[in-house]
This record gives sequence, C-alpha cells and structure tokens, in this order.
Amino acid sequence: MTGDVWDHSHGVPVLRGSAASVLGRVTGTVERGSHTVMFVEVDQVVPGQDDEGSLVYYRCQFHPVPTPLSA
Repeated sequence: MTGDVWDHSHGVPVLRGSAASVLGRVTGTVERGSHTVMFVEVDQVVPGQDDEGSLVYYRCQFHPVPTPLSA
C-alpha cells in the first residue's frame, strides 16, 4: 500500500478503510498471557466510509449503526 494509511482528521491517527473507529481514553489495562485487554471510555464512534454501512452485534442480532453517531 502506498501513501499514508492513517487519517489524522480526528486529532488522533485512525486507520483508513476500517469498518469503524472508536475514539476514547484508556481507563485501565489487564494483562493475560501474551494479551493486554484495554478498557476505554468511549468519546466517539466513527463509522467507516463504505457503501454497505456499519453494523453492531447486540443481543444476538446485527443492527445498523446510524450516522452521524456520537457518545
């Protein structure tokens, strides 16, 4: 891939082409084996720019994410 893969328009680097991005503040971490789980206080969810729209899985079903979306 050529060029910058990061979008900086939100004040932090966001990966271009991602299905969605979650912007927030890390409030804690827990290490388990080779993994680290991060707990985040979410400020904003940025849906991707694809034509299909973004989905969230909640209560055993997929639901569309409305735009614009803010916390």
